Amino acid sequence: MQCSTAIARGQNVDSSWDELNTAEKALLLQRQRCRRAQQKYRQKNNEKTLALEDAVVQLQKGIQHLKTKRSSSIPPPVSITTTPWKMLVEYFRFFRTGLDVPEQILHPTSPLCLDENHAQKKFLQMAMASDIAFNRGYGVDAMLEDWRVLTLHHKQHEIRLVRLDHDVDGMVVATLNNSTTITENMLRSSLPDLMCGGDPNKWHPLVRKLLEQCFMIPATVRFEWDDTRNRFVSAHYEADMLTPLLKLLGNLEDASIVLNSTLGIHYNCVAEDLSIFSL
Repeated sequence: MQCSTAIARGQNVDSSWDELNTAEKALLLQRQRCRRAQQKYRQKNNEKTLALEDAVVQLQKGIQHLKTKRSSSIPPPVSITTTPWKMLVEYFRFFRTGLDVPEQILHPTSPLCLDENHAQKKFLQMAMASDIAFNRGYGVDAMLEDWRVLTLHHKQHEIRLVRLDHDVDGMVVATLNNSTTITENMLRSSLPDLMCGGDPNKWHPLVRKLLEQCFMIPATVRFEWDDTRNRFVSAHYEADMLTPLLKLLGNLEDASIVLNSTLGIHYNCVAEDLSIFSL
């Protein structure tokens, strides 16, 4: 019965085809060719999409490999002729843009654990005393953690060494220019209550003024060198973010809001007397 039905259907198709004129047959054939061409086109697009996704994965792996390789490059050892000034030039070269680690390590969800061959860590161990004192604590690990916090909250940050001087008490004083650009992500992290939704027109006027502003923040660092240990034993920072903030915002109240947020975490000051705290 089923066989008879199939034969009947085949005969109906053949008879329907025979009843078509030449133009109608040509139109049907053209439609069939178009459908086959569309199927091939979709298949090629799918293959291209899969190939691109695979290429992106490979590129991401390659970038991560290069970052790891760069971080693992060992700085040259300290020679007998190394001076504190040479050490500081290298120090600010190594940390010009902050701590060089993958993005996921920056977020302080877990203790900072760097490989022993990490270039910046090795340099600090080489140049700084194990119990070095600085504004936010003691020791190389604490200093690396401090760099992590700075890099986390100031993604587009760059430190430029302007000059080195000898202080009257034998300290080496580094004069710096720090540049940082305030991005939307930085504002959402530091001043979330002032940003309502994704429409900038609804944000607080303060954050609208800050967005995409590039600040030049002058700073000084006083280093104490120990000749017997051939290392720095203290490093104390002072930075002036207040002056550029006042120039942009025009009032001390708004400037204090910024300095008391994570944007000012390394550039804090006391608003009452306008004195600048160290980093």
